[in-house]
This record gives sequence, structure tokens and C-alpha cells, in this order.
Amino acid sequence: MDNQQKKKKRERELLDQFKLVYPDFPKGKIFASESPDFILNPNRKRTTGIELIQLFPKNKNLLESIQTAIDKKEEKLRLYQKKILEIYWLIITTDSLHLFKFNIQNLVDKHDFETKFDKVFLFDSNTTKIYHLGTCKE
Repeated sequence: MDNQQKKKKRERELLDQFKLVYPDFPKGKIFASESPDFILNPNRKRTTGIELIQLFPKNKNLLESIQTAIDKKEEKLRLYQKKILEIYWLIITTDSLHLFKFNIQNLVDKHDFETKFDKVFLFDSNTTKIYHLGTCKE
């Protein structure tokens, strides 16, 4: 298995793990894609593009690391939108939030992340905790 296949397999594992713990995850078929990583088809009229990015927070500046990850994927959002999907999600995955000794929920609740994605989540795959970071501000 080459590196790209391993990466895709890991992304699918993370998405399946997220799907299990996110109660509002829409039912439907999930197809592997590229730009965005996955396409969810709950029915013929509604499609959701799901992009995943792994986060390695630096120097305890979690908010800055999150915004940098969002900005990195925002640059590609126009490319994703060429697929003419209805909704775009960004799932930022990490397994290192246990390193932070403060209340992450309070921190992200007080911060207004800038994004054009319809929904953005921070997903701690270590604890399976999901933090909703925001929605599109247009």
C-alpha cells in the first residue's frame, strides 16, 4: 500500500469515527473523492463535500493553529466548489488535545473563527470529542 492509499484509508477511518459520535451526521452514502476528500449523498438533491485536515497544534497556541488550518483549506474551497455540491464541511482532526491543560470548549466558544465552509469541526480522535467551531459568516 503506497502513502496515498494509507492516507486515504486513515482519512476514512477518521470520518467513520467522527460519524459514530456526531449525532447530526446525515445518513447517506459516502464516496471517496479528491478535493474534497469525501462526498456524502443523503439523497439525490443534497450533497455534502467533506474535507479533512490533520492538526498538530504548536506551542499551546491552539486558536492560531486552528485558524491556520482553516485558512489553508479555504484556499482550496473554490476548487471544491467546482463540483457544485450544496454543503461544505471541514473536519479538523487531532489526537493531541490532551496536551492542553485548559478547557478547550470554553476557549473555542469564545473565539469567532473566520470561514466560508458551511460547518467546521475540531475532532479529537483520541477522546472522540467534537467541538463545533462555526459556520459560514456570509
